[in-house]
Amino acid sequence: MSPTEDALEHLRRRVPELPLESGAELETDLFLALAKGIVERSGAFVFAWPLLESLLGEVTPEGVLEAGPSLEALGKRTAASLLGAAKGVRSGRVGVERLSGLSDDEAVAALRRLRGVDVPLAVRVLIGVLRRPDILRFDDGAAREGFAKVYGVCSPERFAAFRERCAPHGSAATLCLWFCAERFRTVFPCEEKALAFLKRKDKRLGALIERLGPIRHEVEPDLFTALIDSIIAQQISGHAARAVSERLRAAVGAFTPEAIAAADPSVIQQCGLSGRKVGYVRGIAQAALSGTLDWESLRRAPDDELIRMLSSLDGIGVWTAEMLMFFSLCRPDVLSWGDLGIRRGMALLYGDRELTRERFERRRKRYAPYGSVASLYFWALAGMEEPLARKLAGR
Repeated sequence: MSPTEDALEHLRRRVPELPLESGAELETDLFLALAKGIVERSGAFVFAWPLLESLLGEVTPEGVLEAGPSLEALGKRTAASLLGAAKGVRSGRVGVERLSGLSDDEAVAALRRLRGVDVPLAVRVLIGVLRRPDILRFDDGAAREGFAKVYGVCSPERFAAFRERCAPHGSAATLCLWFCAERFRTVFPCEEKALAFLKRKDKRLGALIERLGPIRHEVEPDLFTALIDSIIAQQISGHAARAVSERLRAAVGAFTPEAIAAADPSVIQQCGLSGRKVGYVRGIAQAALSGTLDWESLRRAPDDELIRMLSSLDGIGVWTAEMLMFFSLCRPDVLSWGDLGIRRGMALLYGDRELTRERFERRRKRYAPYGSVASLYFWALAGMEEPLARKLAGR
């Protein structure tokens, strides 16, 4: 579905600052929309979708139900999600006819009862399959991200006011916000010369790069924002960290030393930070304001010195410093022994029963000076279900 000219004209008048562009066409077949959304969550759509097609021939509810246990080549969670979607569509429990008779909220709720279907996927079904014209939801993370790229802080109140201005063409606005979320995302430079170097140096890693293609991983260019987000993310899930970060942004505005230092500590804590983390983020803000934290010195420092400078801050250890080097400063040769995801991905790729530090360091030297790009592929592999990861690794 592409926005109609009437919808675009409405948005031009009501939200003139919103870039009126949308991405690829949405899937219009209900089961294909669900299946593609479920497989996308595997972390390797470009490899996993052709694998599914090779198993089924044609991706249909009947084909999925007939394939049964063979779907576990994609991973047990993915297989269970595909089977659940196939049963739901085949039975009519989440068929087009039933969904068409439900309100927007009811349709989202019905789709979300399927395993593996989150709000963004449900929204894609409502817009692409059911052709609902006014779907613009705060619980759609991609829409919130796009809003933040265009308007700054995305609070429930600001989003609600935006939604009111967009009505009755909220779906067109959603498509534009999704496009903005992707277009304005700053990603780690996964350059062709680095990929070509790694392919020459290591056949196993080279084969993985060929199967997955270039990886787009978002980074945060503002070092202060990255420092605050790194404190928030310690010892909690990524989903929880994003929620806390969004609440803190809504409470204090943009992450700046002035805003964090001026905020009441109780307000920061109410956003979901522990008392200790509140002290850490306020300490970093005060260090930045006093000049103790010199951003230009950090940016110019060699890797070893940068780690020493960052890890001298309360709440920042060596691993966190290395992640800041990667996710904010885009240093090219970061391959962290302290990162469990990197170690797991490396062990999966090479079939290590036990990955020793000596073996890790030997491989690190092989990847230099592009260890950061190698890290992208190890993280990708580590985030997949093991059967799919093993197939990707050629094992």
